[in-house]
Amino acid sequence: MGVFKKQIIKSVIIVLLGISFKGFSQKSDILVKELISLEGEKDILIHKRLYKEYGNNSDSLIDAISQIIEKSPPNWLSGTLLQLKSSLLFKQGRIIESLDAVDSSYKLFQTLNDTLHIARYHLIKGDVHTSIKDLERSYFHLRKAIEYYNLAGDSSSIALSYLNIGNTFFYDEQYDSAYYYYNEISTLYKKPTSLLGYYQQLNIGNWHLHFKDYQKALAYFYPLETGFQKINYQYGLSFLYSNMAEAYQGIGNTDSSLYFHKKAVLVCKEQKIGIHFINVSKSIAA
Repeated sequence: MGVFKKQIIKSVIIVLLGISFKGFSQKSDILVKELISLEGEKDILIHKRLYKEYGNNSDSLIDAISQIIEKSPPNWLSGTLLQLKSSLLFKQGRIIESLDAVDSSYKLFQTLNDTLHIARYHLIKGDVHTSIKDLERSYFHLRKAIEYYNLAGDSSSIALSYLNIGNTFFYDEQYDSAYYYYNEISTLYKKPTSLLGYYQQLNIGNWHLHFKDYQKALAYFYPLETGFQKINYQYGLSFLYSNMAEAYQGIGNTDSSLYFHKKAVLVCKEQKIGIHFINVSKSIAA
């Protein structure tokens, strides 16, 4: 191919990339205006709008959020997006990046004196520190989250904090305290078919699994597959399948155990869920 022809092709590619970038830029400008109009609404509405625009792929969402943050001034929106980005990075197992993102959000919300988002900062920090078994810091942040959510009068988020602090007690082998907090969720939040309701049941099932009450664990687990599928929550499905595989392994049903292990690995690979993928893979190899 001649030099001139190569140059033409190169120029066409550059032009096409320029058009593509311009299109994304205009699209993101419109989206930023829409998101700004949601000020004062719950973060979940912002999350849903982003999922609608970019889908559920975590890489696509993280890239889009990064570009929107670059376009947005340092305000409540960029802080909210940093917290969502932190949660997405955490699910991929990118712990340092996750902590960097949520710490950046904290600086913004401190300046804005935003109680609700400061509470969310502590909730995310506590969850991340639990996952790496830095339990002292986890307890500190989760108790701070409950304190700030109490100030904001947000009972559903207090219930979520109870779920996470229950997980921390579980990792700390304080099983009675874990069970107490899992059950206390129902006193604050009475929606069993919600994501939080599904996680409450998943964790109570996991509590029974730990004590080798496999049939009772499976009784909690089985209805959750339909629930997580209905809301297309792959992250929850990955944990559910892993736990079901362990329960079937415990009762000696090797075929069912292998079936659910494979389902867990498939979801982890497709969704790039890094937190427990290695553990799931090791279980299959065992």
